[in-house]
Amino acid sequence: ASAFDSDGYTNLYFVMAWDRPNSDGWYDKDMLMGEKLYLDEIEITEADTTPGEVVEITNDGLYTKRATFETDSMDMFAPNAKTKSTITNETAHTGEYSVMYTGREGNWQTLVTSLKGADPTSTITASCYLRNYYPTKSGTEAKFRLLLPKENEKDPNEYVYSDSVSLDGAIWTELRGTFDLSDYPEITEDNISKVNIDIVTVPEKS
Repeated sequence: ASAFDSDGYTNLYFVMAWDRPNSDGWYDKDMLMGEKLYLDEIEITEADTTPGEVVEITNDGLYTKRATFETDSMDMFAPNAKTKSTITNETAHTGEYSVMYTGREGNWQTLVTSLKGADPTSTITASCYLRNYYPTKSGTEAKFRLLLPKENEKDPNEYVYSDSVSLDGAIWTELRGTFDLSDYPEITEDNISKVNIDIVTVPEKS
């Protein structure tokens, strides 16, 4: 905001550069004096950040868990460990509300849910939209994590991870992961309630 003058105007410059090698590798160098250049149909528009509408879904009898944070509760999705969750209208991908997580002390401390009620031989798809709290933050990677049941409580935890996505700035980014539960014979009807899905991020705090 400090870049705007008293009349509410600021300057926007187009800078053209090319890569030219030297002994140290590659670096940006301004175009040469007298370099010819064509420009046409320049357009500068404000990005539309208006949240979209919440789309209703039907489960057709299939296992479904969903939270839009508009009128539904957090009963199905619990914060992990010391993480605090807050329903907020500061920003949203759809509708008016989203959930903000604070107090994280580890990359796994976001949201967790049990797959209780799911078919242990089914394929589960998990999806959500995420964004950084700070608009200037970039480089955070997020992915879903499937926690497999343990035969003995003293056994180490075993996890399966989805592909990751990169969260850049204040852009809402979709994260989606698919897990074929039939690939893991240790998952049964008796212990499906102990199979959890959560979200992990790298770096740990975002």
